[in-house]
Amino acid sequence: MSFGDIKHAFMSPNFVMHNKETGEPVFEMKRKTPTRPDGSEECYYLFKFYDENMPDEEVKTQFHEVFEEVMCPLAALMDIGMFSFDEVSEGCVEQVKKIYESGQELAETQIDVSIKIFNHATNHLGRLTIGISTIPLR
Repeated sequence: MSFGDIKHAFMSPNFVMHNKETGEPVFEMKRKTPTRPDGSEECYYLFKFYDENMPDEEVKTQFHEVFEEVMCPLAALMDIGMFSFDEVSEGCVEQVKKIYESGQELAETQIDVSIKIFNHATNHLGRLTIGISTIPLR
């Protein structure tokens, strides 16, 4: 991954890298910029590796190294969180399940849930608030 690729990743709201042979995604990042209660915006990325689509083990290992040793430290320097999509999804499902099991009525069309989550940029556990739609899919 070149510097230009990394710069492009942090400049664009969505970034996907594909396996050149199959066209399948191997890595994806989506920028999120929610507004905080004080009116300021934060910036973080949700990322997902598709290791099953990597061309081979060597490429997979190198890609993870570039992510951990280059992209995450750069994100930390820019105060950008890096959160695993799978970890965020799991945390949100757990919180929504707790709400439903408590019998709480959901009158709003969106609820905010706060989850404990590992920030891969800083290598620290923290909290992230995620807005969840309560409108059923039809």
